[in-house]
Amino acid sequence: MSWIKRTLSFINARRHPDEVTREVETELRFHIEMRTRANIKSGMKPDHAQTAAVESFGDFERVRNNCCEIRRSLPFDSTPLRMGLHITIAVLA
Repeated sequence: MSWIKRTLSFINARRHPDEVTREVETELRFHIEMRTRANIKSGMKPDHAQTAAVESFGDFERVRNNCCEIRRSLPFDSTPLRMGLHITIAVLA
């Protein structure tokens, strides 16, 4: 993905945080469903396959929050930008 597309994606993610959360949840649920199907294919009963898939995935809320944070993060290292902002504030003060 180009730098411009990543920046536009970052701006969009900041403007529509609920949309980002829905997208992330949909993606994570897809992965759980794929694990469930793989478990069933390997011989597990459907109920047990679903439970095992969810357990192997880990804490859904934590994973979702981490993914949302990554999705909303800047597409570049913001340290120089923050340093420049602090220097500008210091000069103006």
